Amino acid sequence: GLRDFLQDPKLVFTTHDCRGDCDILYHTHNVRLVNVIDTQVTYALYTQQTKSFYPLPIGLNRLLSLFAKGNINRMKDEAREEMINDDKYWERRPLTVVMAQYASEDVLYLSLALKQMWTVMNPIYREHAKKVSME
Repeated sequence: GLRDFLQDPKLVFTTHDCRGDCDILYHTHNVRLVNVIDTQVTYALYTQQTKSFYPLPIGLNRLLSLFAKGNINRMKDEAREEMINDDKYWERRPLTVVMAQYASEDVLYLSLALKQMWTVMNPIYREHAKKVSME
């Protein structure tokens, strides 16, 4: 099932700031992602190597605007007010069209952003990003 998928060592998951998600998966379902690369971690190491600076943590849309050719999650503004006013927003089932679009746009350009950062990063920083992402 889902556990086997998330723990499959042949798959690599690109995420953005997944610490909270990983914590919930582990403590509620005893699932530990085995191959994850976090773009938040990667960006921190990218700025270290390139000596560039943008305050950390970097939001997903800001990261995408820098490294995914300006492709951002345009659904954030539409969903933000509802998420702020409803603590159980993501517990609703079935997901609304807005929720599904929001979730899909949150991951749509992550691989492109990661690739753009990795083209600049030397192998030592890339390996460190992989290692720290798994902690």
